[in-house]
Formats: sequence, C-alpha cells, structure tokens
Amino acid sequence: MKNFIQVGLSVCCAAALVSMPYTALAAEDPNVEVQIYATSATNDDLVQLGKFVSGRARLTGTPKNDLDVTLISPDGRLRYGNNATATLALTLPKNNDWVTFQINGYAKSDSVADAVVELRKGSSTGTVKTTAALSVWRFAEPKIIATPTDPYELTDTSFRPAGSAIRVTANIKLLPTGLTTDSPQLRSYKLAIQQNLDGGWNKSQVNGDPRIIQWFYRNSPDDPGFYGAVSGSSYSITSLYKFDVTGPFYDTNDTGPSYPFYGFPEPLSSGETTTSIEDAPQMQGGIGQQYLDPSTNRRVALVIYDRVKSASIREYFHDWLVIQKTDEFNNKTRANLAQTNWNINAFSGIPGNRYAVGGVNGPVTSDPIDNPVSNSEPGTKEEGFEGADTTNFVAP
Repeated sequence: MKNFIQVGLSVCCAAALVSMPYTALAAEDPNVEVQIYATSATNDDLVQLGKFVSGRARLTGTPKNDLDVTLISPDGRLRYGNNATATLALTLPKNNDWVTFQINGYAKSDSVADAVVELRKGSSTGTVKTTAALSVWRFAEPKIIATPTDPYELTDTSFRPAGSAIRVTANIKLLPTGLTTDSPQLRSYKLAIQQNLDGGWNKSQVNGDPRIIQWFYRNSPDDPGFYGAVSGSSYSITSLYKFDVTGPFYDTNDTGPSYPFYGFPEPLSSGETTTSIEDAPQMQGGIGQQYLDPSTNRRVALVIYDRVKSASIREYFHDWLVIQKTDEFNNKTRANLAQTNWNINAFSGIPGNRYAVGGVNGPVTSDPIDNPVSNSEPGTKEEGFEGADTTNFVAP
C-alpha cells in the first residue's frame, strides 16, 4: 500500500505539471522623466508667450526596450517642435539618454503653472506616462508718462527749475500674477527708459555783470607782435553778452554709466515693475569770452559774464519704455513697448510760460537712436557782445 500511494502521487503530480499552460512574464513598463529648461528645478518652468523654451525627456531605471511617446497639451496653451505643432512624437531610448524638444508658448496662462506638458505612451490617446506644468508668461500694459514738476526760475546765476522740470515714469506688468522672478529667464530682463533729444531745439541767454578774471600783457609797450593790455590803460567792455545755439540734431541725450538709458535698468518685479527718471535742461551763468582791444584787435583780457539777465529754452524729447534682455553671452537686445513725448518752451520774460509740457502714454511711432545723428541742416551757434552799454576796466 505504501508503495502504491507514493507511485500514485508521483503520477498525479507529474500529470498536473505536464498539463499546466506556459505564460510569459510581461515586460515592466518603464518610467519617464521630463524636464523644462534642462533642469530639475521648477522655478525655470516658464515659456514666454509666442516664444520657445527647451524641454527634454528620458526613460529611467533599466528598461529593456525603447519607448514611443507623444507630447500633447491638454489645455491647449502649448505647441511642440520647431514648427509649433499640437502634438509631437518622440522615441525615448532604453539607454536613458535625454531626448530634447522645443516647447512653444501658444496661449497665455491665466494662473501660474496652468500649461501642462503631457507625455502619453504611444499615440496621443495612450496612457499618460508623466506631466510637467509651465507658465506661459507675458508682459502686459506697458505705460510711460511724462509729468511736469517744477517751474523754471530766473536767478542771478541760472535759468532752471528748483528741482526737475519733468518726471518720466514707466510701468509694466508681468503676468500671470504670482510669478516669481528668481528664474534665469526673468532675471535676464530689465525695464529701462531711453530718451532722445529731438531736432529743432534752441537755447538762448543774455548774460551781464562782466568781470575780468585774467589780463594778458604785452612784453613791452612797443611789442606789436604779442596780444595784451597796457598796464594802467582803460578798456571799455560791452556790458552784455549773448549766447544762442540751435541744434537740428537727434541725440541719445545720455552719456552716463547707464548709456544709452536714462537711469539704470530696473530688474523685473513680481506683478508690476516701475522705473522713473527726472530731467532739468537749464542755462547757466559764467559765460567766458576773450576781449579784443578794438583799436588793435588784440587779445586784452578774459571776461566772465556772471549774471543771467534773460534766457529761453525750447527743446523736444521722445522717451521710450524699453525692455532689455541680456543672454548668457552678455549680448543685449531691446524691445520698445511704449512711447511718450514732452517738451520745454520756457522764456524768462513770460512767468506763465515756465513749465515743461508733459506727454501721455502712447504706441511706439519711432525707434530710439543710440548715437547722435544730425538731420539735413547743420546746427548753428551765435554768440557775441550785446547792446551799447559798456563797463570800464583799468589794467593793473
């Protein structure tokens, strides 16, 4: 009996093993990783509206086969590839190499990270393998306004405002609201104001109260070849001096450290960024002129006219709201997004006409220049003694 049972069990078990069907183990579905801007950080998961940003995807682990995937944008805010198509097919190799692709900001974001990159297995209707959230950001509501500030006043030494004549303020918004500006893309942008002095400007002034700051003497009274005064001689010098300059030039109107901008470019802030500049074109006393003895036409003295008796300023300006971008090679590019115009037509003899005239925000109608450029007419400069009144000086 013992032997029968053992044999029966052996036969039974063997029969069961023989009749069991063979089933192959399914290959493990590999995981997929995706990155925006080629980093694992999320603060740089941004793409500007209408622009491109790079993305990349790869298989992780130890997959046995390559995997075909398709990129889609379930919310419709993104496009893919150099041709900005709605879907993009990729093959991710089993060796875990990255596969790069381009993402286009097709439609604006209404909130942060509402634009989704979706990678699906196989076709666009396949299983979702992974996702990444981006923000399609944009500049909005660029505005630049010129506001008059202080009136021009005539003093003994100048014709100028007590503070500034004009304040130009530029604002721009960064949307969607809530974006942080610590990303490398947004750090590369700055807000600035560029200003050009337009053609046809004029400055004119009449100065008085002459004084001698240097006498020039002859080597000897009989020396005809050297310009100079004769000690003890009296010289009648015209009491007023006029200086008038007209420039039909276009000029950057700024040669400072922020050239060609007025003020330093302002880094972007989350939400709204503001920058402003102030300007005060002016006339100053202290015009110097060599006095020539009319009897000999020789240089006698250097005369300074200290007091401003009258002055006028007529100038026209264009200001632009400028966005400057600096790339990784320190190359700078600029975009002009809004423009305002303002002018000064101040005359010391008309107290009611001493304010600058401000300008409202408007579209860009011309591009700023970076270097002085003259138009078809040359500039003019006229200066000389004015009137018949004279002041007597005696050479010591």
